[in-house]
Amino acid sequence: MEKGCNVLTSKKCKKFYEKPNDYLDKCDDDTKEVYLEGVKKIVELKKYSCTQDGGGNYCPIISLAMTNDSKTIKALTSEEEDNIIKSTCKSKYCTEALRDFIIQYKNYFTDTKKILEYLNSEECTKENDAKSLSIISGSLIFTLITFLAFLY
Repeated sequence: MEKGCNVLTSKKCKKFYEKPNDYLDKCDDDTKEVYLEGVKKIVELKKYSCTQDGGGNYCPIISLAMTNDSKTIKALTSEEEDNIIKSTCKSKYCTEALRDFIIQYKNYFTDTKKILEYLNSEECTKENDAKSLSIISGSLIFTLITFLAFLY
């Protein structure tokens, strides 16, 4: 995953992702449109999966996906799931990126309303919030992490 982020943020690839039309001028219009849509989706997916917390660390869900297999992720307890969201809320960058990701791909997940409400709440922005969240279902966090891990 880290390798993919390094490629995405490299000078050469950054130019391509910012202005793909400049590189697809030899394609016919239909083919060009398909490629542009694909590039757009890759950039959106990578945006979250490469986001760091402001301290040089990947966001909590990404770190979990990078370091664990699906069996471990599926076995997370409610408390562990809450801790992932609490950790996400400690970084404005991670909170915004996760919120944008869920909104963009909400059709792939269930129970997003409660998560989005929490990510938009004042409570989420308070560092080291001690309240129990219990807003995320095990299947949703498993799906999110598996979806992101699958991209790599």
